[in-house]
Amino acid sequence: YIKKMEPFGEGNPEPRIAVADVIISNAKIVGSSHIACYIKGAAGQTGISAIAFNVADTELGVMMMRSKGELFHIVGYVQADTYNGQTSIQFIIEDMALAN
Repeated sequence: YIKKMEPFGEGNPEPRIAVADVIISNAKIVGSSHIACYIKGAAGQTGISAIAFNVADTELGVMMMRSKGELFHIVGYVQADTYNGQTSIQFIIEDMALAN
């Protein structure tokens, strides 16, 4: 359904999605400063791939790399990710906070 709202750009920004109570797992630095991970529901349901761009040396990146099963609220958007001929959905993390 999001694709029906395209094209995205200056006059039509991509919609942001907030997700509460997720677990960040398998966080790793990719490229020079991006962090890839999986996000799962609080009950540990199967997760989806996620990435935060250019955050390795930021507070967000440190939080992602140090996460050890804590619950977070995240915000970002989804996009199709095509790699080696396979297309999947990827969540682009723009910000997050501990869920207290």
